[in-house]
Amino acid sequence: MSSEGGVGRGLQPLTDILNTEKHQGGSPVTTYAPAYTFATSHHRGFVMPNHTELGHFEFREHSFSVLLWKTQSRPIKSVFILGDTYKDVVSGITAVVGRMKALPAWTQEGAVVGLQGGQDKVNDQYAYLKSHGVPMKAVWMQDWVGTFKFKEGVRLLWNWQLNRHHYPDWDNMVADWAKDGVRPMVYMNPYFANLTGHDEIRTNYFKEGDDNGYFLKN
Repeated sequence: MSSEGGVGRGLQPLTDILNTEKHQGGSPVTTYAPAYTFATSHHRGFVMPNHTELGHFEFREHSFSVLLWKTQSRPIKSVFILGDTYKDVVSGITAVVGRMKALPAWTQEGAVVGLQGGQDKVNDQYAYLKSHGVPMKAVWMQDWVGTFKFKEGVRLLWNWQLNRHHYPDWDNMVADWAKDGVRPMVYMNPYFANLTGHDEIRTNYFKEGDDNGYFLKN
């Protein structure tokens, strides 16, 4: 299944505890990739672009085996790639599954730094890096949505809305960075958390989606 890896991701007993309470521990059958894709140390690539059911792949030095749980009637398509270099293999794989566009030129002209901790802390870290001559081109902040200390630890508030408690003067902050030629960057994913009862949430997008039947539920 294409899904977030989870907290724990096999480390016990943390994984089982989180899966029991909130299904947040992950499992061996979750992946960030929507298709079976592998690249080996022998410069070989393997892609099954139209198969998304669960399966098991075993790679050994001189053998290769596949066990698939096929639940759909369509044929299974397999693509094998042989190359002299890893670049050849990656080029072959992306020719099948899709190739991202080249990054914009400005991303190669300086550092994209990851900062977090709320506006005061980010401003302090930014000023420190600037004073030491770090050639920054962007600041990536995953906590732009705010954070909360849950039982399993401090986690983001997955509501995908600027948190004015965490970054009260966001507009002036990013305007000051723009004078240095630095851009703000943020993080989001396609999941929403049920944050009913959190005072920092201006619009509860989980409730809005739930009320309108937009979400797929386990």
